Amino acid sequence: MTSRGEGREHVPDKPSAPPPDPYEYGFEVAQRQRQPLQELPEDPQPPRGGLGRDTWKWTLGGLAVVSAIALTRGLQATEAGSLDPNCGKVQVKVASHSVVSRGGDLLRWSATASPGVRYVVAVNASSVTLDGTVANAVPAVGAAGQASRVQTMGHGCLGRGSFGVLLPPGTYPVTFFRLDAGGGVVPVVSTTVKVTPR
Repeated sequence: MTSRGEGREHVPDKPSAPPPDPYEYGFEVAQRQRQPLQELPEDPQPPRGGLGRDTWKWTLGGLAVVSAIALTRGLQATEAGSLDPNCGKVQVKVASHSVVSRGGDLLRWSATASPGVRYVVAVNASSVTLDGTVANAVPAVGAAGQASRVQTMGHGCLGRGSFGVLLPPGTYPVTFFRLDAGGGVVPVVSTTVKVTPR
């Protein structure tokens, strides 16, 4: 009798090799196929002596500077000759007592009153008529007058405005009219302005 193990060769145990890593194989294939990159063209040089692509930046910067200067001058002109805030006294004042008729300069005015007062400032007006927030001057002299829109004095107790003067040459009153709750229009205080020819 032969034993069960006889007739078979005994093969010593070998450690089995790990299976190949598919990612490593892919990396090796990629390395073999790698080709050098083509040379990239150099960046074009901006033209010398010009602003090139930055022209719009310089233009915007210039416009911003000019706008800031114009705004500052406008604010300074508005505040020049202005009244100081005063909640206890009704006042009206013009920045200049002389202005050219139909000229480029505006007649700037300021007024004070207590908060909540509704008012109109008018040039050459004995009274004003109202149509909503639109006020029309009833001329004191001649056929024409000018009025601001209806305004309400804020908590700062200082209001400002301006007119492009369309009146003929002459001396005219600039009047602060208080608007009462019942619809009454009361002239409270005034100053004068001289309108000169061009």
